[in-house]
Amino acid sequence: MFGSFPDRSRLLPARQAALSLMAAAVIAGCVGCGSDGLPSVSGRVLCKGQPAAGATLHFHRQGAADARFQGMIPSAVADEDGRYRVSSDTLGRGAPAGKYAVLITWPGDPQDRNPKSTAKAGSGINTDFKRSPIDRLQGRYSNVEKPRFSAEVGPGSSEIPPFEIND
Repeated sequence: MFGSFPDRSRLLPARQAALSLMAAAVIAGCVGCGSDGLPSVSGRVLCKGQPAAGATLHFHRQGAADARFQGMIPSAVADEDGRYRVSSDTLGRGAPAGKYAVLITWPGDPQDRNPKSTAKAGSGINTDFKRSPIDRLQGRYSNVEKPRFSAEVGPGSSEIPPFEIND
């Protein structure tokens, strides 16, 4: 009278398989990505083997840059353990893949060798970049023409080897 309907019991496994494949593709495409499709970038900064809590890192892209990221300088603030997670301005956590010169400043009183960071550990977004006229490293690690540290961010998640400040 209204025609025949397909047996739904046969369609259910096929639909579930298709949805599972689509979900797996989405997850595989984002493994290692930051919050907005950028590779997540993290690491640690130490001074004479101790955490450099409050140190500020700026990642300056080297070589040919993608026009979408022109002028962007991914940055981070080290937490109490010297750990950092890079964020890229309004794009969120992570940094575009590529090679970077890494500049480090460490604001604060040079007598206080390990201040508490104002960055929230694990928050991913660094919102507390307070400029201080005092760099306890006296600019030795912040010259973009002669960077003392470099890093390479791959297309997936990048754990950068520790930056060690020894002087």
